[in-house]
Amino acid sequence: MRCDLWPIEKVTRRAALALVAASSLAACAPGRSARPVRLIIGTAAGGGNDGFSRLLAQHLQRLTGLTVQAENEGRAGGRLAASRLLSGPADGSMIAFLPTPLIYENLLAPANEALNLTQFRWLGGIGADRRVLVVNRQSGVTAFDQLLTRTRPLIVAASSTSSSSYVEPRIVSLLTGARLKPVPGYNGGARNLAVLSGEADGVIGDLASLDPILQTPGAKVLLRLNDMTEPASATAPGLAGLARGPDAEALLSLIAATAALGRMFALPPGTPAGILAAWRSRLDQAVADPEFRTAATARGFALEHIPGAEVEATLRRLFAPSSPVGPALRRAMAALGA
Repeated sequence: MRCDLWPIEKVTRRAALALVAASSLAACAPGRSARPVRLIIGTAAGGGNDGFSRLLAQHLQRLTGLTVQAENEGRAGGRLAASRLLSGPADGSMIAFLPTPLIYENLLAPANEALNLTQFRWLGGIGADRRVLVVNRQSGVTAFDQLLTRTRPLIVAASSTSSSSYVEPRIVSLLTGARLKPVPGYNGGARNLAVLSGEADGVIGDLASLDPILQTPGAKVLLRLNDMTEPASATAPGLAGLARGPDAEALLSLIAATAALGRMFALPPGTPAGILAAWRSRLDQAVADPEFRTAATARGFALEHIPGAEVEATLRRLFAPSSPVGPALRRAMAALGA
């Protein structure tokens, strides 16, 4: 591993302890090898986020000399991955990809059950989502306005009832009056398969992940949930222009913030500052690396990079006691009988 990745700090007692804790991971002495780093992936194997996390692990290994072992923990929508990270060693030997739907889940959870996402040490977010509503030809819907008047609801494939694929259709329904009916139980790639087979009419997700649907005749983007410039969505209306009601501003800001965070990577709570700085440097190095960028772009992965400090600030804002987004989201779900 490259020893120059560790930051130069004033040698205070706290910094010294941090560097001592990091020494077992750095393993810079000749003849020694760093012990493996475990990357906990908070989604099931085979999906786009799993593919991205494993690609990142591969290039982190190449760039740093560390052995990075990827492990999937996709149960409970990433909550179990977060629990493992919560109790993981704070010595830099465990990192995790935590999916952004955890934000929705924890804003909706009772106070005594919510997981405090602000306690993790965030490395950064990579790849903002382009959130869109996509429908198949079988739906018979060619424009979003049709959903405002037709009597039959649009069946939208979703995973769990706290996932973005379930929560966001309900937000769209509340803010626009459109009749969307999210049906949970479709995990990972099963959402796309449900739409491709006609079992569901459509799905809300990241534009890149919905490309298999958009490649089929008659499929199209009906609505953009956040700002984007991609040609595939250029003719679709934006949710911001259609949203109405007292909670519109709060809910639109929630969707935008969650989408902007993209794929979030974190260390356990209590990780010393020196180790946190080193891991942030590694993530920065990987995102800037031409070989990683070429490989990621070839697979359709977006690569916008949000620094760890900005991820932390966004999460603190969303979960602040004075924030309007939590109450607005709970009112939205209650109004639609969630």
